[in-house]
Amino acid sequence: MSVNFKVQRAEAENFSKVWNKGGITILLSPEAVDFATDFANVVLRNFIQMCQEDAKKQVPQPKQIIMEGVK
Repeated sequence: MSVNFKVQRAEAENFSKVWNKGGITILLSPEAVDFATDFANVVLRNFIQMCQEDAKKQVPQPKQIIMEGVK
C-alpha cells in the first residue's frame, strides 16, 4: 500500500502569510510560493525515503521470556 504525502500549494501560501522573521513579515510572490511548495515536497519525499531505509535496516530483537520458578 503506497501512501503519497504532499504539501499542497494552499498550505505553503497560508504559511507564507503568517510566517515572519524577527517580527518582519516577508510577502512572497506567487513564484516564491511555488518554490516553497516544491522545496517542501522534495524535503518531505527525502525524509520519508530516509525513514523507510532506516526501518529496513532495523534488526528485530528477539523477545526474552523471563520465567520464575521453572527449572
